[in-house]
Amino acid sequence: MKEELIEMELKEVKAIEPDKILEDGSFEDFVSQEEKMEHLLFTLDNRPVMLVEKGGTREILAMVRTDTAVLLQLAGEDPEQTEDSLAYRMIQTFRQLGLTQEKVVVWDEKDCVLQTKLYMRKADGTPFDMELQLEDGLLVSMLAGIPFYVNRKLLQGFEYKGISRKDVGAELLLLEMMTDRMLEKEMEEAIRTENYEYAGLVKRVQDARKQEAEGN
Repeated sequence: MKEELIEMELKEVKAIEPDKILEDGSFEDFVSQEEKMEHLLFTLDNRPVMLVEKGGTREILAMVRTDTAVLLQLAGEDPEQTEDSLAYRMIQTFRQLGLTQEKVVVWDEKDCVLQTKLYMRKADGTPFDMELQLEDGLLVSMLAGIPFYVNRKLLQGFEYKGISRKDVGAELLLLEMMTDRMLEKEMEEAIRTENYEYAGLVKRVQDARKQEAEGN
């Protein structure tokens, strides 16, 4: 399994400037005040983080809750400040139970959500794993001092013809922050300009929302 995994590390917790979003002229053209507020609230509640291949250049952009973003920054700068966090207490509980944390792996993607697992080993050597949200897995990785991996095929999946992996991640991030009406406008513009690669990204987010709404 080792050869199929690419080790990643936190490169940056990006800052979001809501004022710049609202000052965007195109934003004013087709968004109501209610939708604008919804978009702004999402922006305030979430932060983008950049993961980079350890010793390499490949990157993944993901969204985490603002409180998790703060903990990620503290984990890198002053780990003692995270001792009251749920992730820290969970790590300590696992250790008390004789579970050794070995690695965190992003092993698949479903409906635009990166599927993440924490791999551990019991005292008798038996392997044990549990599913986590990406942001929790990243935080556990940093606090426990264990590697964070992404499946090689999944990482390669971010490559689209004519679009760099970094650009795809950024585009998906922005699309996920849009309301349904904004996505419809983006799709119309992509088709009008024959930008079918971008239209595919828009459809990917729209389909994920439909499946989520249907309870799948």
